[in-house]
Order: sequence, then structure tokens, then C-alpha cells
Amino acid sequence: MRAPAVAADPPEALPGPIGAPSPQELATPPQGPRREWAIALVLAGAAAALAVLAADYWRLGGVGLGADMCLAGLLRAVVPPRHLGLLVIRGRAVDVVTMLGGGLAMVALVLVTPDLQL
Repeated sequence: MRAPAVAADPPEALPGPIGAPSPQELATPPQGPRREWAIALVLAGAAAALAVLAADYWRLGGVGLGADMCLAGLLRAVVPPRHLGLLVIRGRAVDVVTMLGGGLAMVALVLVTPDLQL
């Protein structure tokens, strides 16, 4: 009769791309609406900025949209990926640089654009 096989330790996970979540970070993520609080916050900020734009305050609305993109980048930089849900798109570094860069560029362009005098 054969001796029962002893389960071997699982192989070590190979490191992923820089900024990619580790297997420990992905273990038991929150489920349902609790996981999507970050994207809900960012979308609420974008909706508020669009409402300001619709009220014909283009400069304030544009700064609001840029600040909202910066908020998304800051959330991506400091909150663990398992809590961010749909806000995680690529590696952390790429997401942070893209969102912060786009947000800062939008704010800068809005602030340097002169008012149109008719």
C-alpha cells in the first residue's frame, strides 16, 4: 500500500509588473458596493463639476474636473488596490501618473485660458 501524498507548499508567486497588486493584497477583497466607494466618490465629483459647467461657470467647472482627476490619482496612490474596484486600471505607477498628470494639466489649462470678451 502507498503512503498518502503530502501536499507540498504552493510555489512562490513570481513578481508581477511594478505597482501590480500582490496575491496578499488581492486576498478576500470587499464585495459589492463596499468595493466601489472610490469610483463612486470620483463619479460624484465629476457629476458636480459637470453641473457647475452646465450652469455656465466654465472655469470653476473645469477646475473641478481637474481636481477630481487629481483626487482619483491620489486615491490610487494611497488606497490598497483591493479597496478600489473599478478605479484600478493598469499598474499603480501608470494610473497615478496618468490621473495626476491629466488633472494638473486640465487645471493649468483652465487657469491660463483667457476669458472671451464679446
